[in-house]
Amino acid sequence: MHDTAVTDYIRMNRIAGFAFMQGHAKKKKVAEVMYRINDRAAMKERIEEQTLTHIALYLDKQGYNLNELFKRFNTDQDEFLSDVELFEMLEIIHVNVNQ
Repeated sequence: MHDTAVTDYIRMNRIAGFAFMQGHAKKKKVAEVMYRINDRAAMKERIEEQTLTHIALYLDKQGYNLNELFKRFNTDQDEFLSDVELFEMLEIIHVNVNQ
């Protein structure tokens, strides 16, 4: 017998949310919902690229030196900006990435 626990309901809600469509998910064809779910990875890549481009253009427009910013915010000197270091930098230099 198939388990129909609450987790199944939650998964269906998440799938409906992933569909990223107007209207009720029940009215959508399965193929359309599956296309939207499978397209999430591509959407994520596009959003990340657009966000990084936005940040780079902002830094250039404001006259920031990328190497200086990196030295300032790479507090553990590991040659990489961690998420924490990056978000701290974005907050301090006032980059709006919530568009």
